[in-house]
Parts: sequence; C-alpha cells; structure tokens
Amino acid sequence: MKNEEDFLKINYPRIPKSNKGGCVLDGPYVVVHASEGNGTEWAIVALDWCNDASKIPPERFPRFGVRWGRWGGFPLVGEDDSVPVWMILPGEVSIAILKGGAFGLPSQKISLLEDFLAGKITGKDLKKQW
Repeated sequence: MKNEEDFLKINYPRIPKSNKGGCVLDGPYVVVHASEGNGTEWAIVALDWCNDASKIPPERFPRFGVRWGRWGGFPLVGEDDSVPVWMILPGEVSIAILKGGAFGLPSQKISLLEDFLAGKITGKDLKKQW
C-alpha cells in the first residue's frame, strides 16, 4: 500500500441521516492487511461498528471492514464513476481470519487485534500500540 494514512482517510459508511441501519462509529484505526495489483486492490481495516444507529447511545462492536476495488471506489460496468464498496465482517469471521494466519502478521499484532475484537482494548489503544 502506498500510504496507510491516506487509506484510512477514504470514505467509509458513517451514521446515515435516517439514523437507521448499521454504521461505522469510529475508525478505521489500522490497516490489518492490504493487497494491491492488477485491479484487485483490497484492504482489511479495524473499526468500531454499530448494528443499529437509532439506539442512543449506539452499541459498539469491534470489527474488521473490507474495502475492495480501486482505492477511489469500485467501477460499475459501463460507468466512468466508481462506487465505494465496503463489507463489515461479523465478529466470528474477523477472529477466523486472524486465527488462519493468512497475512503473516507478527504475534504481537495478532494479540492486539484479538484484544480489540474481544473489547479488551479500544480502537484508539489499538492504533497507539500498532
């Protein structure tokens, strides 16, 4: 990835105006893994997700979010513009990704991510210790 900080600034799903549906509350905090090349760019980030933005205060769920397509968005067939494409992974899938070891992360970073996903540390703590 060219610059992790630039990637973390890309638009991601925020609280919708209707306050209904899911949303990113905070983050993304860190890029867990990124892959670039041949039009198959994608990245996994750590963020705080809420399932229902209408709850006050909304419940926080530490999650991994996947962004794919070109960093500017995902081009639709026959269109010049691109659409941001995000997928928020369920907690169980996030943990399975870590346990699978596919990204070759150092054990210290895996422990930090496990603590984040378990709610033992905040996203801000994750970013500081990353």
